[in-house]
Amino acid sequence: MVPSPRDKLTNISMILAVLAAFSTLSVPVFLPLIFGSVALVLADLSRGGSARMSRKGKRASVVALIVIAINLLLFVASAVYFYRVLRDPALQEQFSDLLYRTYGITFEEFMKQFAR
Repeated sequence: MVPSPRDKLTNISMILAVLAAFSTLSVPVFLPLIFGSVALVLADLSRGGSARMSRKGKRASVVALIVIAINLLLFVASAVYFYRVLRDPALQEQFSDLLYRTYGITFEEFMKQFAR
């Protein structure tokens, strides 16, 4: 039996929602937001003219919303931490030490490259 276009959209939305969940672990923020957003749109489009969404479409929507929320929280937490690093000299020292051990540059060199 050939799946209907609604079933295909629902399946693709579920696949994208799962990809968004897995990409949260490997490439947080950007890919999960893209995959999750597209999964939400496809799940909504899979309704067609119906007022109700299929169970699989609802699951895909829930997974996509959770992934988007987690990644937005990660983004906000990173921005707040970076803001705190810019304002607190003790955190700047820790961050500078971490940057030097990881990448071989100091915080001042990082900020010079960042300001370009």
